[in-house]
Amino acid sequence: KVLFLDIDGVLNTTHYISVLEGRDESVMDKDWHPKWDPLALGRLKQFLEITDYVIVISSSWRDQGLAAMKALFKKRGIKREVIDITPDMGFAASRGSEINLWLTTHPQCTSYLVIDDNPLGSSHHDSSFVRVNGYFGFDETAFQRAMNIYLTSV
Repeated sequence: KVLFLDIDGVLNTTHYISVLEGRDESVMDKDWHPKWDPLALGRLKQFLEITDYVIVISSSWRDQGLAAMKALFKKRGIKREVIDITPDMGFAASRGSEINLWLTTHPQCTSYLVIDDNPLGSSHHDSSFVRVNGYFGFDETAFQRAMNIYLTSV
């Protein structure tokens, strides 16, 4: 089972940025990565503890490379393995097209979930897609929708 995971709007939320700015705190960590919303991150960790998904980064953060993503997720306390990043098909390509390409080149993947705050540009993924509100990110509602998709795939 593969979790295609976006970061901005899912873990890096507008709400948390507003909270940090309101406290006059930096929105960046000491390594110059944006801080992630601790509530959204906590829900993701809980979701990954319950499920057996491995992670494929579908976010623009993938431009930092797979090794950097693995290190960042480990540093943020996510124990589940980041196994890959989706291909970058350029600015005009939809996230859904990039996920389709990844799935085509990995036919062993028979079950997946996509968590993103933006439309995928393809209805092909509707039954496996949790679109989150980018202001709050991976909130309780999104967590429940993700669990429902997971439970129907078991």
